[in-house]
Amino acid sequence: MNSFKKRFVIEAISFGILLLLVMLNSCNFDTPSGAPHDNPLDKNNQETSGDPFQLTAEAVDGFIHLRWSDVNIDNLTGYAIFRQENNSEYEDTLLIRGQTFYTDTSIVKGNRYKYGITGYTANGFFKRREENSIVLSTNPVFVIEDVEDDYTATRFVDLNIYTFTATRMKISNSSDFIDSDWVDYTTSKSWQLETGAGMKTVYFQVVFTEGDTSDVISDSIMPAPINPEVTINNNSEFTETPIVSLNIESTGAAEMRLSNKNDAGGDQWQVYEDELDWVLSTGEGTKTVQVSVRNDFLIEEVCSDQIEPRLCLINEFQLGVTDTTETNIVEVLLDADYSDHMQVSNSEDFAGAVWIPYQSNFTWDLGRGEVVSANGSKISPNRDATVHTLYSRVRNSFEIISPTLYDEITVEIFGGIEINDGNDFALSRLVNLSLVAPEADSIAVSNDSLIIFDDPVWIAFTGEIENWELETGPGTKVVYTRFKNRTGAESGVYFDSIEPMSMEPEIILNGGNHYTPFRVALAALRANGQIDSMKVGLQQDLEDLDWIEFRNQKLITLQFGEGIQIVSAFLKNDFEIVSEIVSAEIEPLPINPSIEIIDQNQDGFTSVRLLDLRLTAGGARLKMIISEDSTFESSEIVNFETEPQFLLSSGSTEKTIYAKIINDFEIVSEIVSDSILPFPLNPGLIINDGEEITNNNLLQLTMPDVGALEMKVSESDEFDEDNWGAYIDTVFYEISDGNRVLYAKFRHEFFESDIVSDTIIIDSRSEIEEFTYSSESEPPFAVGDRIYFELNMLEDLLGFETGGRAVVTIQGIENEIILDDMHDGSYSAVYEIPAETATYQGVVSLSFTDRAGNVVETMLEEHLDVYFPGFENEFPFGNDTITMVYIPPGQFRMGAQGEPRNREEGAQDNEFPGHQVTIEIGFWMSKYEITQAQWQAVVGNNPAEEFGVGGNYPIYNVSWNDIQNFESRLDNTYRLPSESEWEYACRAGSLTRFYWGDDPDEELLNDYSINQSNDNSSSEPVGTKLPNAWGLYDMIGNVIEYCEDNWHDNYDSAPEDGTPWIGGQFGDRRVTRGGSWGTWPAACRTAARNWLTDDVPARYNGFRVVRDLQD
Repeated sequence: MNSFKKRFVIEAISFGILLLLVMLNSCNFDTPSGAPHDNPLDKNNQETSGDPFQLTAEAVDGFIHLRWSDVNIDNLTGYAIFRQENNSEYEDTLLIRGQTFYTDTSIVKGNRYKYGITGYTANGFFKRREENSIVLSTNPVFVIEDVEDDYTATRFVDLNIYTFTATRMKISNSSDFIDSDWVDYTTSKSWQLETGAGMKTVYFQVVFTEGDTSDVISDSIMPAPINPEVTINNNSEFTETPIVSLNIESTGAAEMRLSNKNDAGGDQWQVYEDELDWVLSTGEGTKTVQVSVRNDFLIEEVCSDQIEPRLCLINEFQLGVTDTTETNIVEVLLDADYSDHMQVSNSEDFAGAVWIPYQSNFTWDLGRGEVVSANGSKISPNRDATVHTLYSRVRNSFEIISPTLYDEITVEIFGGIEINDGNDFALSRLVNLSLVAPEADSIAVSNDSLIIFDDPVWIAFTGEIENWELETGPGTKVVYTRFKNRTGAESGVYFDSIEPMSMEPEIILNGGNHYTPFRVALAALRANGQIDSMKVGLQQDLEDLDWIEFRNQKLITLQFGEGIQIVSAFLKNDFEIVSEIVSAEIEPLPINPSIEIIDQNQDGFTSVRLLDLRLTAGGARLKMIISEDSTFESSEIVNFETEPQFLLSSGSTEKTIYAKIINDFEIVSEIVSDSILPFPLNPGLIINDGEEITNNNLLQLTMPDVGALEMKVSESDEFDEDNWGAYIDTVFYEISDGNRVLYAKFRHEFFESDIVSDTIIIDSRSEIEEFTYSSESEPPFAVGDRIYFELNMLEDLLGFETGGRAVVTIQGIENEIILDDMHDGSYSAVYEIPAETATYQGVVSLSFTDRAGNVVETMLEEHLDVYFPGFENEFPFGNDTITMVYIPPGQFRMGAQGEPRNREEGAQDNEFPGHQVTIEIGFWMSKYEITQAQWQAVVGNNPAEEFGVGGNYPIYNVSWNDIQNFESRLDNTYRLPSESEWEYACRAGSLTRFYWGDDPDEELLNDYSINQSNDNSSSEPVGTKLPNAWGLYDMIGNVIEYCEDNWHDNYDSAPEDGTPWIGGQFGDRRVTRGGSWGTWPAACRTAARNWLTDDVPARYNGFRVVRDLQD
């Protein structure tokens, strides 16, 4: 008894009566109940596909180890193992409980074993049996791997060899191993079988390690049957073309040959294809394709298929759309089935016709045809319609020709003529003719209707005749034409008419002006049509004038003297028609003279005798006479000038100038005149705009505009007679201190003025002896700081009324202060820097001015820097600059407003407790968040992507550690703000939820902040929203801003001096403030806070920098 059977007996005894009952019921083969999707042994079960056991077998060290999957079946008692040895019947069943593995130790080397498995219950075994096999062998097992059902389609097969301890082997197609050598042993080998029909056997023998030689073993296999089959065009009954598709089916075919004959044996063998195109033979009748195939064993079989060629047929043949055409070129419809070529001819026997590719629609030239009567009547000889017949036939790709069809059509020629594109009037006798006759090849044209009817002169057809000459004389002009085509058909008579254009002459003198300044007038002549000649002149001379060549313009010489003159004209056109007389009137232009004295001062006075005049007069080639004498005695006639000069006589009385004008027609105008008075002298003198006292020895003298040409100034009222100088309304005069009087007098070309004078006190002494200042604090000063000033006067002026004032100046803006008189020659003042001062930085000075204008100004020893909240300054930033805002020192309450139980809306626990923070030293903060352009310039890259990209967008996708690297590249001149510095700057003096107010309905949020309530999906360029009170932009929204501090869960023990809060349990977390484009309003409050690990970049996070004041 082998071990498998022993194991079975032992297991069976241990199972006792229960196992005996199972064996007695083993033929029952029950199957678990339930629907297919619930039954694991059912092939339709989606989870197991009917194979729940998944039995595997593995041969190790001469044993076979079986394993399987545990199966969830109701009432399952155990598993039953079956074994088959060397294709024998299955051996006894081995029952196993409580495990899913078994080792078979009763193995004979070289034998083949196959195992099965099923489950069992108290009622018996299940029906399904899962099988797996494995072979262990010392004697060889030799198998030809069959492709399908013990057949092979190819001579090349794979040999599988199973044995132990073999070293050499030989293989042969012959049992006597002729020509077979020993080779190294291998478990598989490719092998070529013999050709020919019948069973193929391969023989095998091995040598074991011990030197023994095994028995000769063998295996056999049959060549697969070829079974060829061919179909043409997928079994179609008909084909329209000789090129068809062949589908060839065959098992194991390697080569083939094809023929359109019944015997394919004479054609060359080619590589087997299951699909290919084939060309059938031409001509009528059934087409047969024969295919011969053979396989790798050179076994040959033959198959064939047949198909019928389609016959070509003309369905419709038609010339033109109607039975009549005006042209020899006609459209032809040839509707045919299964055709690829056609023949078309004017001859029934198709003489000279060639086969051309088939077209269903084409154009045909009819040529000459049979002449027949048109509608049974004739207009004149050779004016008949022509009937044409056209024949057609088609053929298909098998060169089968269809029956012939024909059609007829009648050609009748039509045409038309148009003069000058249909215009009703002709400008000249030369006109353009437009002729239309689509198929005409000859044309006759005449102005005579009899000639065109009886004796036409035929010329080659043209669609345009230029410069056709009409007949002369008045009346309608008619042009006649006829057409003839190459079929010999002539048209009837066509004509068109046109009228000579009415001249409607017109004469215009000097562009239509009724008046002329010259005796020569320009006559412009206009008329319709082509004008050949004219008569033009004064009306009284017209009949005696000769006809001259027409010109559009002619100069006419008029008569001397006054009155209207008439110019007239006759015109003659290309048709030799003379127009009616036309005339135009003209008269000399009225002189209408005027004279005007050009008054430089526009006040009716003059201080010079040589005056500029302005004369106006109508006319040309004018002359003029000008005089102070209205009788013009001894006055000279000169050429006219529009702006002549005239020298007046001396004297203080009114001066009058007279003038008269003579024009080109020798007409003398009336006398015109104008008058002017010599300028009265009303002198004046004003020193320093009327000041009583001055500290400047250089005085400004102002003389009113008195019309003077010259003047004198002196410290004495006795003037030097030769010391006249040019008049100037303002001069400077230097004089020593004291009570001074200055004198002046003036003159022009008519007389001298009276003497005038003015007085002034000159005092140029300094009156302040000493100036000091002091202050309560050291610069830089801030709003509210007090500066003390003190002045000491000169001793010799004690008790003298100075009448001065003191002024504090900050960078050019003056702030007047009150000086307190100490009654001992000293004055003191206190200056407090006001909050409303608009200038933030500069030099402070104090000045004192006495009543004489003497000023003492003392500069402080250093610049007095006064910074105010919101003051902007530019600082170096790498290779560029950055705009920063001054944040002043001060105190504020940090954290959410209110108490934890009565907190501001949206406040979180980490924003408490609120506490007082003192910023002792002001600092600078960047006006905007650091931009991508600034980051790129310093670091050399731009990590921002997708959520707002551009030079003016804020930088993001950077970590706190990245920012430290950024700061180091700027020599650590810039740093992150502490959390308290950030909130102090953000609030800018506010104590509300947002720095613009509590905004309970958040109506203003979108005016100041870029946040999620804007429906934003990315950041925006910096500075696009409103700033806070100190001029900082985007403190809330756009990107969340890093601070220097470590994160703490609340403000317990937080610094109160504005320094960063470093350390604590969260050493790798850094505070972030301000909210971002992705933050909802509650997290955008001024007090809202959050954190981010210092090495993690984020798409919402950016930063801004601060700079210490001393930097």
